[in-house]
Amino acid sequence: MKFIRVLLIILSIAWIGGCGGSDSIKPSVDDDTRTITTAKIASDGTLSYTGTGSFEGFSLTASIPTLAGTTVYIEKTDSAYVKDGYTALSPVFSVRFTDAASSSAPSAVYDAVITIPYTLSGTATDANTVFLAIINNSAVIQSSSKPAAGIIRSATDIPFSFFAGYLNEAETPATKKFIKLLSKSYREAFADSEYFTDPSNIQIPDVIRGTEHVQPGEKTSLDIDTAAFGEPVLNVQWTVKRADGSSFTPLVSGNQAVFIPDTFGNYTVSATVTGSTKTASESLTIKVFGYSYDKNNNRTYCLLFCHSGSVTAPDHKDMYGREIMRNLQTAWSASGHAGAYNTAVTNANSTECATCHGTGLFLADRNSNGTDDYPAVYGFDDTMTVNTDASSASAHLKGVTCEACHGPTATFTGGLSGTISFTGHPSTISISSGVCLTCHDTGKSGGHFAEFHDSGGESTHENSHTVSNSIVVTNEACFKCHSGEGALGMIFGTEITRADTDRISGITCNVCHDPHGEGGHNAQLRVSGSHTLTLYSGNVTVDAGDGKICYTCHNTDGAGIGAVPHNSQAEMFEGKGGWTYGETISLTAAHKALLDCADCHMNRDAGTTHSMAMSENRSDRLAYCNDSCHTGVTADADGRYDYLGKTADVRTLMDTLKARINTLAGRAAESEISASYSVTGNTALTSALNRAAYNYNFIISDKSFGLHNYRYAARLLELSINDLTSF
Repeated sequence: MKFIRVLLIILSIAWIGGCGGSDSIKPSVDDDTRTITTAKIASDGTLSYTGTGSFEGFSLTASIPTLAGTTVYIEKTDSAYVKDGYTALSPVFSVRFTDAASSSAPSAVYDAVITIPYTLSGTATDANTVFLAIINNSAVIQSSSKPAAGIIRSATDIPFSFFAGYLNEAETPATKKFIKLLSKSYREAFADSEYFTDPSNIQIPDVIRGTEHVQPGEKTSLDIDTAAFGEPVLNVQWTVKRADGSSFTPLVSGNQAVFIPDTFGNYTVSATVTGSTKTASESLTIKVFGYSYDKNNNRTYCLLFCHSGSVTAPDHKDMYGREIMRNLQTAWSASGHAGAYNTAVTNANSTECATCHGTGLFLADRNSNGTDDYPAVYGFDDTMTVNTDASSASAHLKGVTCEACHGPTATFTGGLSGTISFTGHPSTISISSGVCLTCHDTGKSGGHFAEFHDSGGESTHENSHTVSNSIVVTNEACFKCHSGEGALGMIFGTEITRADTDRISGITCNVCHDPHGEGGHNAQLRVSGSHTLTLYSGNVTVDAGDGKICYTCHNTDGAGIGAVPHNSQAEMFEGKGGWTYGETISLTAAHKALLDCADCHMNRDAGTTHSMAMSENRSDRLAYCNDSCHTGVTADADGRYDYLGKTADVRTLMDTLKARINTLAGRAAESEISASYSVTGNTALTSALNRAAYNYNFIISDKSFGLHNYRYAARLLELSINDLTSF
């Protein structure tokens, strides 16, 4: 046990060291396969919990006098867990002292005895092969205890996550690239006082785009993705094979490496990573070039030729099934990116404005001598002054064009009047938000309304793939919504699995918004308008408006009686998918008729932020309600908006239904509601319980407690309560 504790502490320290910087991972989107119960540490320090209901078979005992009176939260995750050959034979149980998962390592650990129920399956046919496993920052630590049939009991430490499982040597994880490109947004660079100076002595935030294609003088930052590596990182050795003529020296700090390439060419960066149980090496090529454009009319070669629609290659497709050589010229020309170099920018005559509203304006004077340190990089500044020429969607350097996001791809022989070569054309492009945030995260400055973060916050969507110690990225059912690659596959009608990509992203800017504007939707959304919901009773098409992009993932996915709906927001808002007992339920018409998801969930305080949690910036959100429709709307003392008492009514009805279900099922009053029940010799009661359980879970999975659709939620609960009164 002492060895296990020492190893846990070492891994926790390594974890803290590896999570620094602007790319630190935080818990994110709630996983609705989880249920939570609580226990209280007695005044004498005794902790004793024996599970009932969905926690049947689980128990926890400990003596922690220093934490007397503390609430212990016990969370059960039903998703299958497979990691580096370790396979769970039980749910994953997490024990913690806070009501929400934390990104920080525990400050202290305490002795405890834990019991977990399990079922032999797969290649595990012998109970002697089963052990208690501890999860610490995605690493699996094997305990030495021996199980009894159906349960495993072991001395361990808390707070951590646990499962009963076995090691299948034949199961090897899919190889994922673990070198990751970091980015730094405009706001982050500004906050860190990191600038470069243009030849006019103007300081501009030194952003990092986080792409494999950069220009000389542009900062590049690299780190190790511990989730992809598979265990905590203890040491990293970085080496760089420089392009011919380069003389820069990389700056290495801990697991991260930063360098500023000084000449054109390919730079091969290699990392040898030592973890808690393994060592592995990987390389990444950074391509350093200039901006390509037709110097006679300042138009991009990308849209003049290959992506103008003049080239047909139907068999040449990307992983989502789209033709790579499709016409992007037409859609982009009508987009907000194309017209970004507008009159306001022209009048401002500012390099700071033109850096984001133009392409290739990077006047890096890193030695502060008043001249551009990298004059061989041709861009915005080489053919025009900042405030000349009218805005035009056809001008390559005015507006946000291909290479502003994809990175520079060309070399010039003989200067601007010479020959251009496409030496570094990108074969793929990351869906990371890094490029977007160099401009779309400027803070709440006047006129800039497309901001990603709120003050000091982080997007939970961005980190959706890190839920539950990255369990979701090992589960194909979760992958389609919790990864950006999987979600884009659903949007484009192509199933994308973990095997289809060597990098896994969260729900980034590029998942919901189309930089090219091909759909022609509001805010360059990928989709908008009608949406088909898959219900247990069949498909139904609804007018989702701009909420269609949200409905893609926030739906029950056809779950019916006997299953727990997993995110029922779309169905609840539309008044579909509940068990209505044959009744037609009237809806809360005003919300559905006047609003979609973004109207409430996107905070509009001096702009728009992408912090979707209604619990954040409450006063700003309620001010929007008062400005739009309501009057006198305020938050309760606990911070909730009670919708004129309606959500309190729904909570009361839920408590009533929960108590009735547990009474009839013979369970403790506070037991979590299961997906299904079976009452021996009473099929009528079994059916009634399962109908009621479905409605209860349908409403709790929506998480709004009636705010999305009060009449529908309340009536479903009333109908279920009435249905159980005869038993």
